[in-house]
Amino acid sequence: MLSFGQRLKLIRREAQLTQLQLAENIGVSVQSVSKWECDSTMPDISQIVPLAAALGVTTDCLLGMGTSEKEDRERLLSELEKEIDGRSEFTYENNFNYEKYSLIKEYLKKYPLDYEMKICGATYLFRFLQRSIWWNDYTIPEDEKSELLAQGMGMLRAVVNQDKDAARLISARCMLIRYYNMKKDFSSAKEMAMELPDIHNIRDNQLLWIYQFEDQEKNMEKCLELAEKMAHTACVEYIEYLSMRGRRISIFGTARKREAIEAWRDMETAARQGYRMFKTEKTAVYVMSALASRANDHVAIDELDEALTCAEDLCSFDISFYNDRKNAGDSKERLEVLKNEFIKFFPNLYSFNFSTPDNILANHERYKKCEEMLNSLE
Repeated sequence: MLSFGQRLKLIRREAQLTQLQLAENIGVSVQSVSKWECDSTMPDISQIVPLAAALGVTTDCLLGMGTSEKEDRERLLSELEKEIDGRSEFTYENNFNYEKYSLIKEYLKKYPLDYEMKICGATYLFRFLQRSIWWNDYTIPEDEKSELLAQGMGMLRAVVNQDKDAARLISARCMLIRYYNMKKDFSSAKEMAMELPDIHNIRDNQLLWIYQFEDQEKNMEKCLELAEKMAHTACVEYIEYLSMRGRRISIFGTARKREAIEAWRDMETAARQGYRMFKTEKTAVYVMSALASRANDHVAIDELDEALTCAEDLCSFDISFYNDRKNAGDSKERLEVLKNEFIKFFPNLYSFNFSTPDNILANHERYKKCEEMLNSLE
């Protein structure tokens, strides 16, 4: 449980006040505030109410007394899920987004350290503001608009500055970027975007929106480049998940090989589509892997003809990929490396199921013909 001093320090930081600013607000010395936060002394009883008011919280919250956060939070979430009678998101006077923001704002006076609800409150407020600023559904007075922007961004900055949860930090930064876009502060938006992790398109997605809001016509090529990159990343991740799915089914043994074969077909379909769109080595490898894995599972249930068809399909794709790289201008050295990789990879059609290459698949004429075609690539 937090001491009074620890609680006061956290709440002061949440309110984005320095010790000096808080001291000036309630008419005490900065040394007094410092001693309170160090738990050296306690404020006088007469100072509790102005202290809580300066921090924007209740006295119960400041003192850590008389709270039932779990029950209050559940009650708040129940209220947020309800349809609020007579409210609409298209009106200024009776806007349900603003109403829900107001409910959260009151809750945060008691529980200012609930970072998840801060993000939720800032999100509802953003929806209220965007209807006016971007979509012109209604007009918000300029002084009120500025104040509300400051409130929403203050909530999010508190999360960014104080919270340690990685998922909430990402959510808060992404929402804060939307506020910066709304204010046309694109420089700050870009700085915030660069603090996001460069995984799963998280950073690129935010940069794309920033460039569009900044100047879509000017940034058209940049936006297209980012969109292409994001599409490729999402495509590769999807195919990888299909690959994991196929492997998990396949390891159950012969009882589920038919199901595994269909899973490899799903992966092959997605990988071929990915290769058609992007023609990258990564998507090409996924096509090869799907065919090789399916061939293995056909062999495991004695479906030799189907396994050989996979071998022929793989050989055909390898040759097509080789010619694509040749037409793209790859050097002779790079093409030779590619050819050797095909030849090395081809035995994967059966090596997962047999300890030596001396098996019925490798000795079949259809298989040997495929090997000859790969070896003859120039």
